Amino acid sequence: MAHQGQVQPEQVDAASVPVADAATILLLRDAGTGVEVFSIRRAASMVFAGGVIAFPGGGVDPSDYDPLPAAGPDGGEWSRRLGVDAPRAQAIVSAAVRECFEETGMLLTSPAHSMSYDGGPDRSLWAPWRSRVDSHEISMGEMLRDNALVADTGRLVELSRWITPVGPPRRYDTFFFGIELTSGDPHEPDGHCGEFDDSGWSRPKDMLDASARSEVHLLPPTLAHFEELAAADSVRGYLDREPTMAPVNNDLPGQIRRPPHHS
Repeated sequence: MAHQGQVQPEQVDAASVPVADAATILLLRDAGTGVEVFSIRRAASMVFAGGVIAFPGGGVDPSDYDPLPAAGPDGGEWSRRLGVDAPRAQAIVSAAVRECFEETGMLLTSPAHSMSYDGGPDRSLWAPWRSRVDSHEISMGEMLRDNALVADTGRLVELSRWITPVGPPRRYDTFFFGIELTSGDPHEPDGHCGEFDDSGWSRPKDMLDASARSEVHLLPPTLAHFEELAAADSVRGYLDREPTMAPVNNDLPGQIRRPPHHS
């Protein structure tokens, strides 16, 4: 995605800001010190949430309604799991796959349908395609079909749903997904994205401690997920819990917390 310029508050009528769908991805791995998550710091120049610690993701693009060739749940199953109609659910899942590719370089494809050298996908092969998808020259669906690839949407695990309160110049109905990364994944996420000025693997407790010292700024959804991850014994244990997909309309930032998972 391209950089957005700063918008001054007087340019925005807060009550008229539409709520757009979005997808956010938590890339997770087990480490000797516990669960780690790939987090980013959004560039201060961003219109929405500039300077905050967050996770990769972004708004649903019209191109995301172009169905992906995928090996995973169908539209009806995603509709049930996300609580929205099938076309909307499929677009949200497509956005998650696309944003993961654009912002981290992680191409979620079925192992049987991958551009591969020496048993693993070669990142140099898809770099030009990543740029074309990011610049909206082609859709994610076109990129996959042109390369005979199949998105492995079965790796996505729905976690939660948050709605931006009234006030910011942009509002989102954001669906959070978790993805477990293992030693079988040939590449690390790279965070090479113009929307970030820093990125890397984080220990949730470290981020919570830094937030308590006011060293980093965490929006309520990010804080809630860090709290959950800090209490998790493993990535698999975290992802296997029943998600709470009732939308959290966080009208009181810093006071409302996401309802807990049910075991």
